[in-house]
Amino acid sequence: MFRDPGLAQQFLATRVYTYRPRVHIDPHEIYEAHRERLAPLLNFLTAHARAPRGGELDSLAEAAIRDGFGSLGRATQLIRQVTEASFWDRVAVQRRAELLVYIALSRFGRRPRFSELRSTLAADIRSLFGTYQSACLQGDRLLLACGDQAMLYVSARSSPVGKQTPSALYVHRSALGQLPPLLQVYEGCAQVLSGTVDQANMIKLSVTQPQVSYLSYPRFDRDAHPTLASAVTVNLTKLSVDWRDYSRSDNPPLLHRKGRVPGSRGPAPRAVRPPHARRNARRTLRAPRADRHHGRLAGNSPSECGPGSRAPLGEGLDRYIQSRERSNLIAKAPSDSATHRGQPSFERNYTRIVHHGWHGRLQVVG
Repeated sequence: MFRDPGLAQQFLATRVYTYRPRVHIDPHEIYEAHRERLAPLLNFLTAHARAPRGGELDSLAEAAIRDGFGSLGRATQLIRQVTEASFWDRVAVQRRAELLVYIALSRFGRRPRFSELRSTLAADIRSLFGTYQSACLQGDRLLLACGDQAMLYVSARSSPVGKQTPSALYVHRSALGQLPPLLQVYEGCAQVLSGTVDQANMIKLSVTQPQVSYLSYPRFDRDAHPTLASAVTVNLTKLSVDWRDYSRSDNPPLLHRKGRVPGSRGPAPRAVRPPHARRNARRTLRAPRADRHHGRLAGNSPSECGPGSRAPLGEGLDRYIQSRERSNLIAKAPSDSATHRGQPSFERNYTRIVHHGWHGRLQVVG
């Protein structure tokens, strides 16, 4: 009972079920209004494939984000709302591949302990691999896989960049980051022997023999068919480095189809197989090997072994490496001569390189 009739009517009004439509705020409008403020956070997310921790961003930028959104977590959530989820999946895959290449090539020197890494790099490894030990194991498997010409051939044929030839893949230096991780480590092994070739703007990755060439075309950006000035060839079987000068040659080699080198290869070419006519000169790898296994080296279907494949580190490749390890074709201990039997010469040389290390220069025992 209410003494005041107005209070009674107000109480009865509150007993009615009510509904209000939800207020919809477009996250894209919020992002556009704070684009400059969110730029440092977006750059960090793109570079590291994870949200930043406290202190990893610039202090002024972090303070501005906290003032506008309350926390870094809310700002990160807004960025993910206005971007596609598939984009961040690709960023994570690429960052994981970059870390694998770094860890694999660190095997040539004294691999740092996890406590010696900077906090940002250590956080990236933990976020993408779980543990440093797991990352090192996968990096070593990737490095050992460089001794298998079959996997190099499949990775080269599935590369999204470069010019394909029957025996090699030509890649511009600016496109090395777009290569499959296996080919990046392959080139890194050659760079351990040759060092950095500053004047080289083209890299030739052989798929018929363990050999990498650094080619110098001074007029690459000017001529339609630039001429070769010099070449540094690294033979990973002989552990040798050869330099040739073509600048004084009357008929230097020309680079044809230059337009297919820096970026995408354009239309997918026909399946190219290594030449079989040179069987007596040198044993070459046969392309049908990948077809015979129905693409299990690079994926789960034959189509994934084609030029458009981007999965050189798929589960099929990992299973293939494990099978090679179980069959003792990949050396476990470089000091034991018995493990080298039946092993390709490049794998034997690789184990010697890793065993003796590289401290400023390569130390190899013949």
